Amino acid sequence: MRVAPVRVIFPRFYSITNHNEAKLGELCNLNDGFLEWSLVWRRNFFVWENEMLEGLMEILDESC
Repeated sequence: MRVAPVRVIFPRFYSITNHNEAKLGELCNLNDGFLEWSLVWRRNFFVWENEMLEGLMEILDESC
């Protein structure tokens, strides 16, 4: 099953990340059996964006 690009599913987060040109595989690391993401944002999240962020992270964890 092919998943749409992050910029399509979560355009808001795509617009505020500092990693617009990176591939997902370049941003995730396996450290002692735990998946870690190296994401940097241009600003802090609004309160209502935190729930959307959980959905984004679930998709990212499945894709790495």
